[in-house]
Amino acid sequence: KTCKAFEDLDVYPSEVPLVCNKDLQVDSSHEAHAKRVRDFYATKVHALLNAQAICEDSTKQMSVLQRSCQNATLSLKAKSDSCLTIQRSLDDFACEAWTDHYACEKRNSCLSQAQHRYLNANGTGVSTEAELRSQFRAVKRIECLLDAMEMNKGVEECRHKIYDASAMALSYPFFQDRVPQMPNVSSCKKPLFQQPGSPGYVKEVYDLPAKSSTPAVCTAECCSRCEFFTCNASSVLKPGAKTRWGFSQEICCERPPEIQWKADEWPPAVCSKECGLHEVHETRKVLCWDAANLAEVDVALCSALKQPSQTRVRCPATASCGTCKATSCPEGHVAKLQPPSSCAGPCTAAECCDRLCSAEDCPVGHSPKSPAPTCTNCTVATCCDPTRWSFEEWKQRNECDSSCGQPEVIQHRSVLCKAYPVEDAGQMVRNDLCEGTSRVQCPATAACVADVVDWVYSEWKYTVDCSQRECGMRELTEDREVQCKDKSGKFLPDTRCPGVKPSTHRVICPATPACKETTTTSTTSTTST
Repeated sequence: KTCKAFEDLDVYPSEVPLVCNKDLQVDSSHEAHAKRVRDFYATKVHALLNAQAICEDSTKQMSVLQRSCQNATLSLKAKSDSCLTIQRSLDDFACEAWTDHYACEKRNSCLSQAQHRYLNANGTGVSTEAELRSQFRAVKRIECLLDAMEMNKGVEECRHKIYDASAMALSYPFFQDRVPQMPNVSSCKKPLFQQPGSPGYVKEVYDLPAKSSTPAVCTAECCSRCEFFTCNASSVLKPGAKTRWGFSQEICCERPPEIQWKADEWPPAVCSKECGLHEVHETRKVLCWDAANLAEVDVALCSALKQPSQTRVRCPATASCGTCKATSCPEGHVAKLQPPSSCAGPCTAAECCDRLCSAEDCPVGHSPKSPAPTCTNCTVATCCDPTRWSFEEWKQRNECDSSCGQPEVIQHRSVLCKAYPVEDAGQMVRNDLCEGTSRVQCPATAACVADVVDWVYSEWKYTVDCSQRECGMRELTEDREVQCKDKSGKFLPDTRCPGVKPSTHRVICPATPACKETTTTSTTSTTST
């Protein structure tokens, strides 16, 4: 009636229905239980057979899908190989574009440096040419002067002669009318995409929309060698970068140990002294230099160092050329017949004027030529003509009165001073340029006895002992009359008497010193000393 009796016999698996069921409405007989077990397993077997059939069908479908997947894999591999081929071609073209850009920049840098060097060399050539032309003209002038002195020819012709120095003119390529016509520096445009191998390039070119897709790796040469890697501003490529494989900051770059500015030495300045020349500037190459690797690096690495100057004034501007039109010649000078076309600065009288011969150039017995010639080294032969007196013959001499007291009788004649540039062709000049005077026809006779004159005066009257004079006394003087008279007592002018006129006034005693005042303790008195 209950399941209690069958509990020990309930050894079936847990999924098999129990013999005893708590539900009292279910039959608990052995027959019923066996039927339930049979139905349970029959259901299981049926489900197993159904699952087996489904598995067989699924296996067949999987085989079909596997063959289809294999075919798709082969097709994908073919497309991937084609894509990689296109990718490599794309990378190669990208490398070629950047290589052309680097080559263009390198060419422009080389061209710019060559232009600077050429302009510097041209400036030196222009200055040297001007200097050599000036030296050539000076040598030719000296040669002409030496020949003139040797052959006794005119020196002035050499001074005014213009010597042609066009044969020494240099030809300056790439120049026209002294203006440089240099080749233009081409524009080097960067490619629109980033450098191959860089993260930006990989992200821009290789990233695929599908998140599960792995970006391809750049296989071109410029994506795998340090030679093509661009280091940041604070680093440079490591030594041997052209043969180092890798494409990253860590593999390819390092902080340079010895950074310094490197500048070319300034060449010696050769400047012309000719007037009217403009200021000449000069440039030189200045690099940021890695002394350890002997290589040029980015200028940003040398930003903390003082940079040497890249330009300088090689030759200052010279003064404007002057002309002789604005120069007036001083007295005793005349303008040159062939003045210089220009002067180094304001023209001076020495450059524009010739000196005229003057009387200072001629000694006594010579007179300046007329008209006065110009001269550089003024000599008597160049500037002067000999002079001599041109005079009348003396008139017949009269008999002289030999009586006493007769004055001197002077005879005169016409005497002219003349210069003789050519014999017998005298030209009258100043008398002080000749030597000679009038002559005494009759000398003066001795004075007559009646005409004897002398000074008449009295002796001094007073004789005083000046040592006895007291203090405070004035000067004591004496006057007398002195007259010029002849023997008869006739008054004559002082000029007729011989010798020096005796004095008419004398000081007998000089003034004595002023008296002094003396003071005592009891009284004040004035005493004479």
